[in-house]
Amino acid sequence: MAGFQFFFFAAVKLTGVSVGTMVAIGSAPLWAGLLGYFVYKEPPEKMWYFSTILAVVGCFFLSMEGVSFQAEASFLGIFMALGAAFSYAVCGIGLKGLRLSHGPVESAAITLCGGALFLIPLLFLFNISWLSEWKGVGVALHLGIVATALPYVLFSIGIAWIPVAKVYTLSLTEPLTACLLGVFLLGERLSMLSFFGIFLIFIGLALLSRKK
Repeated sequence: MAGFQFFFFAAVKLTGVSVGTMVAIGSAPLWAGLLGYFVYKEPPEKMWYFSTILAVVGCFFLSMEGVSFQAEASFLGIFMALGAAFSYAVCGIGLKGLRLSHGPVESAAITLCGGALFLIPLLFLFNISWLSEWKGVGVALHLGIVATALPYVLFSIGIAWIPVAKVYTLSLTEPLTACLLGVFLLGERLSMLSFFGIFLIFIGLALLSRKK
């Protein structure tokens, strides 16, 4: 978890938000499929490859809206994004292992608190005076509980029953959800490119979720 934070924000700084996020999100299912096969002997289904490609391409179209391609993404930035994806996949592998002997809440707590311990030294490097205000406390609680702890508890429930590769492909609903929240809550408008991306994600996830 700590590794993901380090690599991801370094990638965003070097490559930009869209490129860094797309490489990190898009390559995470591939790392998960590889690690799941070697660690838990979970060979991905044939349909997983096709549905994952569709969903990743859909995320690409969804994230490329309004992006300028004039700036070149640095090789180091791409490497950092791949490192973030690998760290994210390792986190899932660890969660699945913890679920063999722990409940979903305990597994998520061990994972998140373990990552937090490695990040504690950063508190002395940055200005955290905003935490002394009620608004700052509210933001911190929201990020810690609603945006992180609760999703990881749900994530740890799912990963105990579903192969790692499949879980990470299904998690590509995250950028889709963010897009739809922007439309319905913030009044954002989508282009045809974004609609096509949403369509591809839906098709990919529907194929992956089908019953044999």
